[in-house]
Amino acid sequence: MACQAAENVILDRRVFNFNDEQYAEFIDMLDAPVADDPIIEKLLARKPQWDM
Repeated sequence: MACQAAENVILDRRVFNFNDEQYAEFIDMLDAPVADDPIIEKLLARKPQWDM
């Protein structure tokens, strides 16, 4: 339940207040290539529970 509440707080965040330096760093992180992560790949390859 606490995990879901924390997730909802993060997902509801739509406004980010950055100064110019923070904004540039944020954009750089968004534009950076995604590193291969076997754990994430395994998670994304898994069939969703609602399809079982």
